[in-house]
Amino acid sequence: MTAKEYKDIVLSLAEFRPALRIFITKKLDCPDSAEDVLQSIAEKLLRKRPKDSVENHRAYLYQMAKNEVINHCRSKEARSRYENQSANEQESAVAATAEDEAQARQVLDNLSKSLNELPVLTRQIFVMYRIEGRKQKDIAKNLESIYLPLRNASLLQ
Repeated sequence: MTAKEYKDIVLSLAEFRPALRIFITKKLDCPDSAEDVLQSIAEKLLRKRPKDSVENHRAYLYQMAKNEVINHCRSKEARSRYENQSANEQESAVAATAEDEAQARQVLDNLSKSLNELPVLTRQIFVMYRIEGRKQKDIAKNLESIYLPLRNASLLQ
């Protein structure tokens, strides 16, 4: 395509723009989307020249418009699917969180019941080691300081 032919097709876009806008608006039923599609057509024409010579500018521009309408609809559909999928995932996450919370509450209740059934000393050791994360040496020293005097006192009697 020569520079003059390219200039002519760009000028044809300006000439047919009102008719293209009507054509695209009828297809999309949205004037704003029609403007977006027209903008896309102009951008494509300005970015990349057609390789071959175009005999009928009007037919070429209408074919571009038709193709861009299809692209626009596909893009809109894909965006809608993504938004729906994202919304469904968020709803599932909220539902799963509520389910997980109820399950965690039940586990804690069961743990609490089991802990209360343990002897006092065993319960203290378990809490210090598993819940508070203390080292076994520290627990032994702590219990030694508490129970050794009691044990010694009971032996003396």
